Amino acid sequence: MEEFSLDKLLGDPAELAGLVAAAREAGPADDAQSALLQALRPLLEPDLQEKVDRAARALRLARMAGAVLRGESEEKEGEAHV
Repeated sequence: MEEFSLDKLLGDPAELAGLVAAAREAGPADDAQSALLQALRPLLEPDLQEKVDRAARALRLARMAGAVLRGESEEKEGEAHV
């Protein structure tokens, strides 16, 4: 049996730090459309509530991915100027 390793679980600390920074930069989904959907959520049928929840999660993931990609492109630009 393989021994538990926090390093294997977390991977590269620099990558983890980048993901944390991206999540922080992406922040909460607080735009007007998200706020409206969350306000209307209690009035929707359960299946539509689930769809709103999935859409909100997808929006957060998309924002986080965008932040990661922006960070990677900024790093590459910085390397190109060196």
